[in-house]
Amino acid sequence: MHVGTFAAPKQDVVVIANFANMQRIGYEIGFPSAGEWYVHFNSDDTRYGGDYDGFGSARVTAAGRHYRIRLLNE
Repeated sequence: MHVGTFAAPKQDVVVIANFANMQRIGYEIGFPSAGEWYVHFNSDDTRYGGDYDGFGSARVTAAGRHYRIRLLNE
């Protein structure tokens, strides 16, 4: 994971890349802050030949981390 402030001051950008030869389902990643996050590119999207067609969200408890996301594949 790479975290940077490239967009504008106080707007974090998080890049997540999976270089493994398998999907990571239910994998949790700590995030720098709470807030609304947007997906700008997902190579698994049907537009790029993948089979994933949407995103959902839900609040999850933070086991020792203040903010996190859980990668899902449903």
